[in-house]
Amino acid sequence: MNTFKIALFAAVVFFAFSIGVSSNISFQSQVLPIFNHSCVDCHSTAGEATVQTGLRLDSYANLMQGTLDGPVIVPGSSASSTLYLAINHQVDAAIQMPPHHKARIAETIQPLSTEHIYVIRDWIEQGARNN
Repeated sequence: MNTFKIALFAAVVFFAFSIGVSSNISFQSQVLPIFNHSCVDCHSTAGEATVQTGLRLDSYANLMQGTLDGPVIVPGSSASSTLYLAINHQVDAAIQMPPHHKARIAETIQPLSTEHIYVIRDWIEQGARNN
């Protein structure tokens, strides 16, 4: 009987993790530090990418303003959020982030870790709140 309970518990835990159950992601303490470490060199006030696209990633308000072409975050839908698609390389290579250009070849720009991509995805899925 105890073996059955342990197996059942393990199955429930596995199922919960496989469908993406995660704790609430905080923009201020989890998402913004990823942007600060990996993105704001180009996506801040005078950054090269901000000049070209208008996208700033140095605050929640700036992120939610999006690019010159419109929003990059659709709260509740990472699959509809250009930012997520770009960092997860599900878009044309010309707009994938980090970019695949000379700085990337020179190893000055590192790709986001899978863990960081998942944090951003989960934050978007949870409503992209300013928390």
